[in-house]
Amino acid sequence: MNEINLWLQVRNGDMQSLQTLIDKYSNYVATIITRVSTNQLSSQDVEELTADVFIKIWNKRDNLELENGSPKAYMARISRNITIDYLRKNNILTVEMEEHLEVSSQTPEDVILQQELQDSLVTVVKTLQQPEQEIFIRRYFYMEKIKDIATKLQLKENTVHTKLSRTKKKLQEICILHGLRKD
Repeated sequence: MNEINLWLQVRNGDMQSLQTLIDKYSNYVATIITRVSTNQLSSQDVEELTADVFIKIWNKRDNLELENGSPKAYMARISRNITIDYLRKNNILTVEMEEHLEVSSQTPEDVILQQELQDSLVTVVKTLQQPEQEIFIRRYFYMEKIKDIATKLQLKENTVHTKLSRTKKKLQEICILHGLRKD
């Protein structure tokens, strides 16, 4: 059975098709969760979040929409969002660099280059000292408001602004040094 027919059967409430979807894509979903969390979750957490993805698909089956005609892209987005929500809820800071987990038009070389760049950026961000690293991640990866960051870290808003500005300059210098950005 092809992906779209399987998806349509799940959408129509066929429990057996959901089980087939789980059997076919559990490893795919778990891989996305592991990558988004940058391996910071236990195998039990990954397993639980994987189950949550399929529960959400089932509970939202009446409103299932295919992104780019691909059930995998939809599952990737749900997996990513559930993982980020879990990391936020549990105050597990991570650097999640991927905007699109699956881009079918990329060549294998593009994928390798993109992964190398992502790895380099993660490494660079992890070189930051605290609280700069946490402020940067909260602001630019979790899109938290300056006010919320200041409250959580018990800092003044102006302090958060200043630290972000200095951190961006520092990251630009490091990226130039490592050849990730041209002057």
